[in-house]
Amino acid sequence: MDVIKKYAPALLYILPALAFLGAGAAKLSEVPEVIKPFAILGFPPAFGLFIGICEIAGGIGLLIARTRIPAGIGLSLIMLGAVYYHLAYQIPSVFPAMILLIFLAGSIWRARKSKAVPT
Repeated sequence: MDVIKKYAPALLYILPALAFLGAGAAKLSEVPEVIKPFAILGFPPAFGLFIGICEIAGGIGLLIARTRIPAGIGLSLIMLGAVYYHLAYQIPSVFPAMILLIFLAGSIWRARKSKAVPT
């Protein structure tokens, strides 16, 4: 039981980090399914590459304690854009973006809690 208490909180940042590293790599590889939404929104292809770079940087940032909060905030903004896209254009599968937002919120909360000064 102590092992679960020790390592379970790490899942709050490890799982989304892996998801964002994969999603960013897919965008940089220009996988059509992940680049297409940017064209639908009217953005140039370079914007999809920019988001891919941000996702990879944010994924790495989640794995580093010092950068966990800013990475979580930046990735949350990207996920808010993804949720908007799915809802505004009635694209199914908004739930992965919402689940990632929940994980990011937990990661930010946990990182803030660990930085709190004991009284």
